[in-house]
Amino acid sequence: MKVLFDYQGFIQRVGGVSRYHVELIRHFTRVEGILPPLFSENLYLSEIGVRRLNPFPQIHLPFLRKNAYKVMDQLISLYFLERGDYDIFHPTYLNPYYLRHVKGKPVVVTIHDLIQEKMERFDSRKIRRRRKKVLKKVDAVIAISEQTKRDLLHFYDLDEKKVTVVYHGIDPTPVACDGPAPYTFPYLLYIGTRAYHKNFKAFLRAFAQVQGDIRLVCTGFPFQAEELSLIRQLGLEGRIIQQFVSDEELTRLLGHALAFVFPSLMEGFGLPILEAWRCGCPCIISDIPCFREVADDAALYFCPESVDDMAAVMNRAIEDAPLLRGVKEKAARRLELFTLDKTARETEEVYFSL
Repeated sequence: MKVLFDYQGFIQRVGGVSRYHVELIRHFTRVEGILPPLFSENLYLSEIGVRRLNPFPQIHLPFLRKNAYKVMDQLISLYFLERGDYDIFHPTYLNPYYLRHVKGKPVVVTIHDLIQEKMERFDSRKIRRRRKKVLKKVDAVIAISEQTKRDLLHFYDLDEKKVTVVYHGIDPTPVACDGPAPYTFPYLLYIGTRAYHKNFKAFLRAFAQVQGDIRLVCTGFPFQAEELSLIRQLGLEGRIIQQFVSDEELTRLLGHALAFVFPSLMEGFGLPILEAWRCGCPCIISDIPCFREVADDAALYFCPESVDDMAAVMNRAIEDAPLLRGVKEKAARRLELFTLDKTARETEEVYFSL
């Protein structure tokens, strides 16, 4: 069976959506995943032998390059669709540009989350129109958690029989972090973006209540002016470090952190939890349904809407080393439930059901 993927998820240089599709293609055993050559700066494409074209390095404005690449990549995807040398089409994001070109072939989409629909502060009208148009024509939907499936059925008129839950996976092989610690002081770790639903400002207020000489290391892009102002107001200038890190550096940070803290108000799954577990890092996370699905009793939970509860759980974890060791041991066993081979196999079963 040949499954054709498109360009949409690979507009991003790095990120969860493109990583998900690369790992699927890499771990298929009964399916040939086809991804055309792309105009892209995505760093994962070379891992599956996809030719990455970058003809405009002289264009120094990233958004101009990205828009130019979008236009050309859509034309390439349409060419492959029109050629018809595939059995199933699996678009990698929400643009319904392909609907008149699939020539009766089955279409499968993956829904990662419905955060825009759930958060009233997001203008989700455009996204909802696109998602509705796609779901009306789709033959099967993969939801990455039971919570995502419930959200999907809540917001859209969709036949539940079309929806299959397939959890994200990760290589369960433990990562040894035997090298020197990146810092000489104990620290908690925050990973990734700081969009509104990530609840970062509340997390900062909670961290200001953390006792002892504990620092906070944040990966990702530099703090914005509003975040820097809050850090100053809370008196945290000397306790927070921000840095953009490589995968190798992130592994070291996870391997030596007291804990990884994930304070989101809502998510679709929670892949960073698995990444932390793989490095032997215990997790202190929001008590939200999809995190409970993933972590069960292998993490410590706080109410994400309560700064005081968040602070209390972090302080308890820091003071109680056996408590952190206990969840760390449970996490090592639970990690075995979320493998890339299992994700790929269950995705293949969705394809063959069509």
